[in-house]
Amino acid sequence: MAPKQQISKLIVLILACFFIESINAEIRVINVGGGGQQNLKFDPQFITAHQGDIIQWKFIGGNHNVVQMSYKGSCEMHPTPYAFRSETNPPSKMFEIVINEANDTYYYMCAVGTHCRAAGMWGAINIVPPPRETHVLPSEDKKSSPTEKPIGMILGGVFGFLIVSVAGFILFKKYKSKQSSKRTGPEVIKIIGKEGKIPAQDLKKPDQVKIDNVAKVV
Repeated sequence: MAPKQQISKLIVLILACFFIESINAEIRVINVGGGGQQNLKFDPQFITAHQGDIIQWKFIGGNHNVVQMSYKGSCEMHPTPYAFRSETNPPSKMFEIVINEANDTYYYMCAVGTHCRAAGMWGAINIVPPPRETHVLPSEDKKSSPTEKPIGMILGGVFGFLIVSVAGFILFKKYKSKQSSKRTGPEVIKIIGKEGKIPAQDLKKPDQVKIDNVAKVV
């Protein structure tokens, strides 16, 4: 196989994997702030997600942001440069990330003022593998399947078809034999001479035979 064909197949396979993941992905929404008692909360505070899911924070009200923190309840920004972080009150009123890990836990907080330390405004995303699909085998009970037909009915139908076919063939042969027995021209008269027969070359048509040459037929 040529290298170009191998590369093309690999690209198609990768795109197919991404397409399947995008079909199975879910958007999980977390409300940020709001009013009254919900102003300093993430709702829900704890969620479960799978690889490929989209986590979406919606800013309902208040002055807040979303910042990944190092561990549970630490209220400290995660040290890695790849940690996620939103603006404070983003113009779109929305912030989202895509889960790339298969098994992990993300902790996040509101880093505005003392919202995390004083009010406990933080949350967690528990990432777990998706549940395995279970395939249910069809029941072996024949009564549970209305589409199944008894063997007797099937055999009866087959024999019935054979009988009808044979009867039709016999009738057709009889009809053909009757048709072939019919004469389509003038009736042939047997001419017998003195010796009981006339040579084939002396045979003439019935209207050309003289009466003298006709012998009596005993």
